[in-house]
Amino acid sequence: MTIFLRCQKVLGIVNGTRPCPTQDHTQFDLWTQCNDIVLSWIHATLSVNETLLNFDCQTAFEAWTILGQLFQDNAAATQMHTRQQFQHFQKGELSMDEYLQLHSLFTNLKVVGEQVQENDLVAQALLGLPIPYNGFITAMNT
Repeated sequence: MTIFLRCQKVLGIVNGTRPCPTQDHTQFDLWTQCNDIVLSWIHATLSVNETLLNFDCQTAFEAWTILGQLFQDNAAATQMHTRQQFQHFQKGELSMDEYLQLHSLFTNLKVVGEQVQENDLVAQALLGLPIPYNGFITAMNT
C-alpha cells in the first residue's frame, strides 16, 4: 500500500510528513481533499472498516497509525504462536513427509521476524522424533 500511496504522491498524508495546513492556507482545501480520498482508500481496500469506526479516525494519518498498531500487536501474537508450534512440533503419527513440513514453520518464523538459524531447524527436527529414531538422532548429533 505504501508503494501505491507514494506513486499517488500522498504518502506524506498517512505518515505525517505532510501535516494538515491551517484553514487559511492556500493548500488547505487540496490537503483535505487528498486526505479524504486516502482515508476512503484505506477503508475500501482493507476489511477493517468496523475497527476503524471504533477509533473515530478523522484523518488518513490517524487511520494509518491505528492500523499500524493493530497489525503490530497481531504480528507479536503470531510470532509467539508460531514459535510455540515450532518448539513443540512432534512427529507422532505423521509420515516423514508430513513431519518435514516443520520447515514451513521455520520459514514462517523468519517471515515474522524471529531470529532462527538452520541449526535451530535441525535441532528441532531431531527433538521431535520418537524413540525408534534414536539411532538416527545419535548419528546426526555425532
